[in-house]
Amino acid sequence: MKYLIHLQHSVFINKARDIVWDFTQDYSKRPRWDNAIKEAMVLDDSEEKRIQIRGSGFSAVFVNKLFRVPEKTTLQMIDIQSPLIESGGGSWTYESKDEGTIWTQSNSIVLKKSILAGVFLPIIRLALMYQLKEAMSKAKQMIES
Repeated sequence: MKYLIHLQHSVFINKARDIVWDFTQDYSKRPRWDNAIKEAMVLDDSEEKRIQIRGSGFSAVFVNKLFRVPEKTTLQMIDIQSPLIESGGGSWTYESKDEGTIWTQSNSIVLKKSILAGVFLPIIRLALMYQLKEAMSKAKQMIES
C-alpha cells in the first residue's frame, strides 16, 4: 500500500498576476520564503525546466510538465533521494481577481511503503500542510511589501 498525501491551499495576494508569477517562479528566491527548500539551482532553462532542489530531508529534480505563463505550472519530482518520499508533483495556478491574484498550490506526495509512514501519516500530512501555509503566507508578505 502506498501512502498518498494531497495538499491544496490558496492565498489572495494584492498584486497583479504577472508579479506573483515572476516572484514565485524565480527559484533563486524560493529558499527565502519556503523553509522546506534549502537550495534551488536551475539545471536546464528550456520549456521543460529542470531544477535541482535540496530540502529538509530530501533532494530531487523538479521537471516542469506545463509552463503556461502567467496562468499555471505543473511539475513532477524525479531523481528523489529521500528515506520517506517515493514520488510527487503538483500544480500552481494564478487567477486574476479584482486588483490581485489568487495563487493556489495543489501538491501530491507519495510516501514509501513502511509501517512508520502508515502510523505517522496523519502527523506527516499536518506538518506538510502547516509548512505549505507558512511558505505561501511568507511569499505573500514578501510580494506585497
